[in-house]
Amino acid sequence: IIMAKNTMTDVVLLTLPKMEIRAPLIGPAALKAVLEQNGFSCRCMDFNIDLFSKLRTEVPTWWEFNDYTFMDDDLFAEAWNTHIKQHAEQWTEQIVDLDPKVIGITVLSNWTERMCNKMIDLLHTKCPESRIVLGGPGTQPVYGQQKKAEGKISAYITGEGEHSFLQYLQDNQLYPGINGLPAEQIMDMDSLPFPDYSDFDLSKYSHKWTDPRVEPKGCTWLYITGTRGCIKRCTFCNVGSIWPKFVGKSGETIARELK
Repeated sequence: IIMAKNTMTDVVLLTLPKMEIRAPLIGPAALKAVLEQNGFSCRCMDFNIDLFSKLRTEVPTWWEFNDYTFMDDDLFAEAWNTHIKQHAEQWTEQIVDLDPKVIGITVLSNWTERMCNKMIDLLHTKCPESRIVLGGPGTQPVYGQQKKAEGKISAYITGEGEHSFLQYLQDNQLYPGINGLPAEQIMDMDSLPFPDYSDFDLSKYSHKWTDPRVEPKGCTWLYITGTRGCIKRCTFCNVGSIWPKFVGKSGETIARELK
């Protein structure tokens, strides 16, 4: 039997450890819906839940809120060498099979930075023709800029990604939010398609965030976004810098999405 090479995928979106384990992130699912609506093929791959599924009985504390394995250089180096590297190499081979033009990586916080650094190095070796793009709050204020200056990534996107990432794929490199350009907030949330969770195996998720040691029962609910921004301006919070205005979907749109 002769196996045909997989058709090139336009975009692969990665979720890397450490993230929560009770449900898939909404960001990649939201981007997938926008991209496919506009004619781009897209695949979401949640390597965070994959690693949790494989290591949860051996090192369950890694996914506890106050565990520092993914945030401390020495702890992460040991974890990478003893547990993670072999799985990351397998993930990279899965990505190679999809032959993506662009690889998008979600960076929500410094929980993900060290894992992201390792994956970027692997992807440069195994997928040298693929462009790597970072997005999410964790790209600010300096991480995305540093990776771009080092030549490790093709672009980083700040603020909301639905419009700016699409514009990047359409070769508009000067669109707001790309590579440090001030982002523009999406004011008409009703115009966005509903998130597409079809790539996620919901049975793998824990259903609980506070105690990763429990037996996973699968995801019984999914995230939706009803509003963005906040009516308050708390000095300790970054929501106001990401979404300057408080905007929301109509009640009718939220009802249709829930249904």
